[in-house]
Amino acid sequence: FRGGLRVTLSPILVQVWSAFAQWVCDGCPRTENKFYLLAAIRELQLEKQADLQDIENKAVRTVLARALKHTRYTRFTCCMDFLKLLNEATGWLEMTPEFLRSHADAAERTLWLNEVHTWYSRGQLPQAQAAQALSARQAGLRRFGSSALQESLGLDEGAGKLVPAIWDLRPFSLGQSHVKRVVQVLTTWRKPSPIRRLVLARFAMQIPQDLQPSFSQCFNFGPMTPEEVGKVDGDTLSRSQALSLPRLFLEDTPLPAERLPPGRFGVAELLERRALWVAVHFVRDLNLEPDMSALHGTPITVGSRPAAVSELAAAIATSRVLVRLGLRSSGLDDSSGRELAAAVRHCKTLQHLDLSDNNMGSVAVGKVVDAVMQGNIIISLDLSRNALGPAGAHSVACALSDASGTTLAELNLARNGLGAEGAEALCECLLRNTSLTHLDLTRNEIPFSAAGDLMLTTVSSPTLKRLVLDENCPWPSYEGSETLVRSFVDTLGSAPGSGRSGSSAHSTLESLSLRRSGIRSTAATELFSVLQHSTRLKRLNLAWNGIRHTGMEELAAVLMRPNHPLEELDLRDNFLGKQEAFPRALAEADMAAQAIVNNHRLRLLHLGNNGLTPTGVSMLADVLSRFEALQELFLYHNADIGDNGMEGLARLLNGRTAGDCRLKTLGIAACGVGDRGGRAIAAALAKNEWLETLDMSCNALTREATPSFAEALSTNKSLQHLNLSMNFMCWNGLRDLARGLAEAQDPLARTRSSSSAGAGAVAGGGPRSACVGAEVDVSAQLPPPASLAKAPRSASRPPAQAGGSGVAEARGEDQGLDAEEAETTNPTNGEPSDQQPSAAARLNRYLRAGSTEPCDPAELVARLRAEFGEGPVARLIGLPSC
Repeated sequence: FRGGLRVTLSPILVQVWSAFAQWVCDGCPRTENKFYLLAAIRELQLEKQADLQDIENKAVRTVLARALKHTRYTRFTCCMDFLKLLNEATGWLEMTPEFLRSHADAAERTLWLNEVHTWYSRGQLPQAQAAQALSARQAGLRRFGSSALQESLGLDEGAGKLVPAIWDLRPFSLGQSHVKRVVQVLTTWRKPSPIRRLVLARFAMQIPQDLQPSFSQCFNFGPMTPEEVGKVDGDTLSRSQALSLPRLFLEDTPLPAERLPPGRFGVAELLERRALWVAVHFVRDLNLEPDMSALHGTPITVGSRPAAVSELAAAIATSRVLVRLGLRSSGLDDSSGRELAAAVRHCKTLQHLDLSDNNMGSVAVGKVVDAVMQGNIIISLDLSRNALGPAGAHSVACALSDASGTTLAELNLARNGLGAEGAEALCECLLRNTSLTHLDLTRNEIPFSAAGDLMLTTVSSPTLKRLVLDENCPWPSYEGSETLVRSFVDTLGSAPGSGRSGSSAHSTLESLSLRRSGIRSTAATELFSVLQHSTRLKRLNLAWNGIRHTGMEELAAVLMRPNHPLEELDLRDNFLGKQEAFPRALAEADMAAQAIVNNHRLRLLHLGNNGLTPTGVSMLADVLSRFEALQELFLYHNADIGDNGMEGLARLLNGRTAGDCRLKTLGIAACGVGDRGGRAIAAALAKNEWLETLDMSCNALTREATPSFAEALSTNKSLQHLNLSMNFMCWNGLRDLARGLAEAQDPLARTRSSSSAGAGAVAGGGPRSACVGAEVDVSAQLPPPASLAKAPRSASRPPAQAGGSGVAEARGEDQGLDAEEAETTNPTNGEPSDQQPSAAARLNRYLRAGSTEPCDPAELVARLRAEFGEGPVARLIGLPSC
């Protein structure tokens, strides 16, 4: 109670101690004639009451003062009353005898289980005793609960391994006394079977900050660097010592972990278990964002419980694992922000901090930014939606200005109402800051003139590479604001000899986002004209600006420059396809070029929701074929493209256009694609060798197109993700796709199911498996009629009618010998073979057995998992919506 200081006994207490020892040595006789003892007690009663002011805990001081008072009416009646009140004041929970001996029981149980295993494996037990011992061992393992927990704990019964010593503390709610006991056992107890696993479930109270590092240092932190292992309060464990420590489990989750399992241990459950500090000490990427899926009631957040904020701050300050912390929408206020700022200052591992949507206010945010700068560890900081205002912008700017040698590179200040005054403060700090590379100022009511000042600042900023100015005050009309518009755009690049003020110095930005900025008409033309001479800008986002047809010639000139630095261009939702303005301008610029021009830089082009027509898409396909660096093309929500436009895109995919384009991602969702267009894309997909992701969701594909996609899946070697959800394929279409994936998994199955199954079709390794890793999303298809959905499935198939040559007659919609029969029949004499059918063959038999009835998706999923395991192919229709 005195902070660890040694207690010096008074002379009177020493006299009482000596007299009492003498009295005990005399055999504890009656005290009426033992004057040495009576005199010592009398002196003790007359001694002045002890001074308790140096005891900091007020509750403890009150209990001790009551115990030392002289009046009989305020004293405790017995020692047990004093014990109970002192336990309440100190947070010391009573430890039951079961808990006190639980670690010894775990070691003894493990020793017994391993002895049984040793004797049983050596065959040194009679048969009856061996069976009884094995049953007892299995019962001993089942006490640890679910098979998932047994597997995570290393209790693999089938592998014949020895059982590690597991200290199971799930039945107990742990308090401060329990945690101290655990630390004592793990650091001082030595037994032949040391504790290798410790499993806990919940705590009964908040564990003191000074005890948390001692507890976490008792456990193995897995494959970490020597600097990360064991460094707490100046004490460092060697790597070998750290790896020999036991592992900690929170229920069935091993710790430490990169992140907690999805759907498990959300912030509400961690608070209910009082295990928030454990997550901070043992999880690298910790997301404490509340669950907003509840339909009723207010979600539980960290900020709704002041004790939780204190617990979180104490854990952050001493954590040696935490790298990323998410506290979005956690209800943090000014006091919570100040408390977290003090903790962040002392954390030596935290690199990414998300405090968005908390309304902490300008003062608390200023404290946080100042702590981040002084801590010199955090790389990215998200402070969006915190009601900063101009005052908060000044606080942030002051902290950023004094940032020599700091590591903060990414700062998000979106939706904070900074205004012109806040933008001006940030301009001043950016000129002095030498670490910031990414600044997000989305929706801050920044006027166009202040945005121009920010762009001018980027000319002199030594490090800033990415600036986001989305959804601020719209650009003014060019007429009447020529000076402002030119001042903004000239920072990106000006033609030599233009005579403009910004032509001599350009912005250092590599990425600029102007989404929803109202860039129209002549202003857009001016922007594209300047972009032709940009030398640094690599990523430009101009989505949702309503640009329409103006400036398309200038934009085409930008894209037709072979070595223009632009790598990503987002033009979605700009109506560029009206009157085929953009495709026609691009085609005319291509034709006007004196020689074949190949764009060597553009990697991503986004043209979603632009009103593109089939003719426009065909023009785009012809020109884009010479964009040799283009890997991602998005055309979704262009409903007029239809089947005719898909035929033009098919030429781009199958390499029939002149060029070196190697698309890896194509998005054509909601483009009005029917079966004809689907078959064209599928035919191109069968020949394509580069495409990895194809999104054709929300179209009008029916079962008529699925055989073509099944054929493509069985031969394509590059596709990894195919999205066909929200179409009209029905269950029979799903069956076709499953068969295509089965043939891709087993290339020989396709040959064996042909009309002639010769010996050459069975022998050999066959070609490389096609589309083995493909993940196909076919969720939310049109369901079958209710009358057919409940129809019973046939579990058998017609008997084989194989001829002497092993050739079967056509049966149903599938021609040729059944794949399973082809594998289990000798191709030379038609006799049964010992060869087992492949997984693909068994799946084909299952699919054909119900070819005239609806396919149960749940049954199909179970069959896929049974045949192919939990690999990507098994996730064919593994979504809940199916």
